[in-house]
Amino acid sequence: MCVDTVNGSTTSLKEHVNLCFAKAVNSSDYSIQPSSRTLQNSSRCKRRKNNMKAYTSRLRRSLHLLAWVGGLIVLFLCLHAVAPAEMRRSAEDATPEPPKATPSQINTDAWTLLDKEASEKKTETLVIVVAALGDLGGEPKAQKMLLEAIDSPDLDVRIAAIAAMGQTKNSMFVPTLRKLLDDPKPQIAFASATTLWSMGDHSGQDLLFAVVEGERKGNAGMLGGAMHQASKDMHSPAEIAKMTAPFVLGPFGIGIAAYNYMHKAGGDSPRVIATELIAQNKSPEVRKELIDALDDKDQEVRLTAARMLGDFQDPGLAENLIPLFLDSKPAVRITAAAAAIRLTSVRSSAPIVPKHKSKTIKPSSKP
Repeated sequence: MCVDTVNGSTTSLKEHVNLCFAKAVNSSDYSIQPSSRTLQNSSRCKRRKNNMKAYTSRLRRSLHLLAWVGGLIVLFLCLHAVAPAEMRRSAEDATPEPPKATPSQINTDAWTLLDKEASEKKTETLVIVVAALGDLGGEPKAQKMLLEAIDSPDLDVRIAAIAAMGQTKNSMFVPTLRKLLDDPKPQIAFASATTLWSMGDHSGQDLLFAVVEGERKGNAGMLGGAMHQASKDMHSPAEIAKMTAPFVLGPFGIGIAAYNYMHKAGGDSPRVIATELIAQNKSPEVRKELIDALDDKDQEVRLTAARMLGDFQDPGLAENLIPLFLDSKPAVRITAAAAAIRLTSVRSSAPIVPKHKSKTIKPSSKP
């Protein structure tokens, strides 16, 4: 038991010790000062702890963000997988269709294609272009291109141009064809004579008679017309062979040498013949059949169907020909472009005269 001399109170020994210790700690005379090393270590530990908290906080936020993104992706995939097919179809149906090409745009694209193909140097391509121009006799640009083709250094191209001029039925080509009756190439003179004859002009009849006579060498004076220089060579069997071989007319009015470029196998297939025959009937059923034939695997069928459609005088049909502008076969591309020009042009060209014509069946008078 201890007696407090100041207050006169009594306390236990333990309480007295604790009281003295507390006074010592709180007194201004006594304080515990940590060493400088201890302060440095404490500051370093606090910085490490703060850095660790900051790193952990950033990592936690990144993980949370990734979890949110992943959750959204999974949710999207789940919704897309379980969405009704009807909803997807309705969304597709709601998508507006691209605007259709106008006849003017189609016409421009078709001429661009023909110009590009005409710039080729290959005889095969040039012959096909010239043959297609034969269907565009009412187009001034086509007329200009045919007149340029007459001066080509390639014999096949010249012959194809002469035949195409006849195909146009355009009388503006008659003076040019008459001049060609005196061409130094017998093939060109003969081609011009036959083309003029098909157009109702008999200026080259002496050449045709010379071919008929052969080695008999008949008197040209009996024909009642001027004798052209080339007719002197047409009595020779060798010259006749050179002259007639390349100019047996194909179905599009082009020489056989040119035609063989387009038809390697030679001859018309039954399907091509049938396409030409049904196309002479401009009924809705035939129109649909020709449109379906544009997707045929046979390039000759596609080509013939496109050409025959060009004679329907309906600009709305031109859009069906646009896919053929990218066809892998040059003959199909070129023929489709010419047909599109016919359909979309404000000028009229002569109707196509197919090789295979259907006869009109007269009704029987019998009951």
